[in-house]
Amino acid sequence: MTGSEHLDRKTPARSGGSNHAVVSVIVACFNIEQYVESCLISLAKQTYPHLEVILVDDGSTDGTASLLREYARDRSGWRVITKPNGGLSSARNAGIDASSGDWLVFVDGDDMLVPHAINRLVEVSGTESAELVCGSHFIRSGGRNIPVNAVDGGVRELTQQEAFFSALYHGAIDVSAWGKLYSRRIFNSIRYPEGRIYEDTYVFGDVLAQVDKVTYVGEPLYLYVMREGSIVNAGWAGKQIQFIEAADRFAAQAESSYPNLVRAANRRRVHARLSVLRYMEKVTGKDRLLRDEIVGFVRSAGPSTLEDPQAPRRDKVGIRLVRLSPRLFFLFWKLYAFVRSDR
Repeated sequence: MTGSEHLDRKTPARSGGSNHAVVSVIVACFNIEQYVESCLISLAKQTYPHLEVILVDDGSTDGTASLLREYARDRSGWRVITKPNGGLSSARNAGIDASSGDWLVFVDGDDMLVPHAINRLVEVSGTESAELVCGSHFIRSGGRNIPVNAVDGGVRELTQQEAFFSALYHGAIDVSAWGKLYSRRIFNSIRYPEGRIYEDTYVFGDVLAQVDKVTYVGEPLYLYVMREGSIVNAGWAGKQIQFIEAADRFAAQAESSYPNLVRAANRRRVHARLSVLRYMEKVTGKDRLLRDEIVGFVRSAGPSTLEDPQAPRRDKVGIRLVRLSPRLFFLFWKLYAFVRSDR
């Protein structure tokens, strides 16, 4: 049998405790032949035994699908789903629909997990009686693995409001789909919006609305790989405006549930516009009008963030420069990006 035909499906042990529960690992893949093998090796090394690994080939035109089938062929619980290209949301949704585990874990096909990642997340879920467990992560950039929000491996419990607050300020709780363990129940009514990018931000408020608390593991368990050609490294193509739309939706959900988070929500909206503006130095026509609109928003809404003690210094510098002159903002961003490129 090929990898796409064979699946030794374990019966989910819903009454056997978290340490026996089946975890469905959903891996979205599109034209990542030169990266995906490292991801697959990291999955094969997972120490947690009860895994269902669903490799979603989202219409790849290179050798990605062949590698997926090779790794799935002789591994119990692994299978490949091949579908027409529909984007990351579509691939994740296909994996959700095909999964049968008690828990879900999302992995991007060019990233990696540390060997005990899933075991640690499941262990914490049982200890803390949690339905959403978020782990810290590494960013691989410039040949180094940089830990993000690591807290000496400690475990922290946050209320729903605290989780919204943390995500609004890009704290320990981030909006990324990856690096988390989700109770299957959370996705009973949630799917990623197909045809959109920044889909993680778009739905994270829906995810938080499903849980009363969030558990955070301060140990880096996921390795996010920065690479050329990814969405975050792309030039201006117009689609980045969806980041503002996604951030605005998340901010609105947060302040609707917790009116005392209005300043944090405002900071998130301003940050999103600064993030998009950095791509727009040389835009023309309608995009130039859009740039002017973004600049106007930052100038009008920025003072609230300037007075916000929780807002990071980078945001405040960006706001001040935009208020003085967008040209100064673009010069600052080039310098900032150059300095960070050495990380």
